Amino acid sequence: MNQLPNSEPQSDRPQLLMLNGPNLVRLGNRNRNIYGRKSLDDVVFEVEAATEPLGWTVVAEQSDNEAELIGLLFKHPDIRAAIINSGALMIAGWSFRDALEDVAFP
Repeated sequence: MNQLPNSEPQSDRPQLLMLNGPNLVRLGNRNRNIYGRKSLDDVVFEVEAATEPLGWTVVAEQSDNEAELIGLLFKHPDIRAAIINSGALMIAGWSFRDALEDVAFP
């Protein structure tokens, strides 16, 4: 992923989890007429650039596996907010949906 200058995680900064689901790693390459030319790295960099001045650190994760996404969700208990792009799981990701219900972001 692209790195912003001075974007190392700092414990005193709130963290934003950016959790990206199946097939999103193919952004920029897959069906460009539908999904555009930006890669997932480009999107993460844009979110980092937008949140850096606000004092947030972005923790970006991606997996094509629903069980791994659940593990990644629970791996970050100190996250203050999240952007969840479930990708292909929006059709039938009930276990992921249940895990999201169990996480208590402020």
